[in-house]
Amino acid sequence: MSSKAAVARVVLIVSALFGLLSHAALGLFRPPTRARASAVTASPSELEPRAYLPFVSHVAELPEPPPTIFDYDGTTERDWAWLEEEFGNVVLDRGSRAASVSVLRAIKDDSTLVARVVDAQGAPRPGVPVVFYWPGADPLQPEEYACGLTRGLVIYTKENGEAGFGMGSGAWYAPPDGGPHTVWVAVDGTDCLWGMGMLFGTNHDHLNSVWTVP
Repeated sequence: MSSKAAVARVVLIVSALFGLLSHAALGLFRPPTRARASAVTASPSELEPRAYLPFVSHVAELPEPPPTIFDYDGTTERDWAWLEEEFGNVVLDRGSRAASVSVLRAIKDDSTLVARVVDAQGAPRPGVPVVFYWPGADPLQPEEYACGLTRGLVIYTKENGEAGFGMGSGAWYAPPDGGPHTVWVAVDGTDCLWGMGMLFGTNHDHLNSVWTVP
């Protein structure tokens, strides 16, 4: 083989190798396909597993049977969810129906909490002992204990069936908490009405109650 032929062959081989290397390089740096481009431009939240926080909801513990609840206007009926939203952690523990809460009324412009006691026909019951608890109250007589509590102020209902308790500065509270007071009727098997007090920042807004003692 002549020297010219040998040189030409080397040139062809080098050219072929250069072509192969160039094609490979172009393959490495060519733009991504449509599918690949969508993955590259996806947001991190779409590429990574999503983390979900557990959904926590509060389910109101509805007393059974539920009392009738009236708004501040005295006529509009509300449900227990509204009462909890407005007055916070109010709890009504049902007893044996010896003395049961039948009505709760939202009250404005009055710092006296009134518990009204009626009979099964709705007539007022005078002379019934009603207990108003707070942590610093005086000790009760054993027959007046209820709700796991042994302190409170006892007032007997008047001829109209009402016992009124004046609330002071210690009665203020802010939802979602409940108030510091508990109310019950001093008979065996009474309901216990927890979380009573006055809403902070209002003109003595609170709940009054009607109790049925058959």
